[in-house]
Amino acid sequence: MTEETRRQKHAEINRRWREKNPEKNRKIYLECNARHQFGLSRAEQEELHKKVCDICGSRAKKMCIDHLVPKTHRGVLCQQCNSRLGWLEKRLDTILAYIKREPCTCRVDSTTDTHDYRN
Repeated sequence: MTEETRRQKHAEINRRWREKNPEKNRKIYLECNARHQFGLSRAEQEELHKKVCDICGSRAKKMCIDHLVPKTHRGVLCQQCNSRLGWLEKRLDTILAYIKREPCTCRVDSTTDTHDYRN
């Protein structure tokens, strides 16, 4: 049997097992995902989902584990704070530069969509 044939046969056996055992397959998937993504067991992950949001203090139906890189996490966030944090992280440099800049002394130009900032 060639290596390719062996792989195809093994893939077919796995596919049939997954079809026959959807609950076991889901449980195994969730356990492996929790371990890989957060470095936690599934039980630890479920326990974290019962906590309140580390930013706003609320408890939501869907709590998210905020992860940095695989196998590390910062805390637990509600879905709303998690989305906002992701948005903020992408634009943090621009936002901080905006906050630090001096008051604007330019004139408004209605021919463009942008605001021409001049010192």
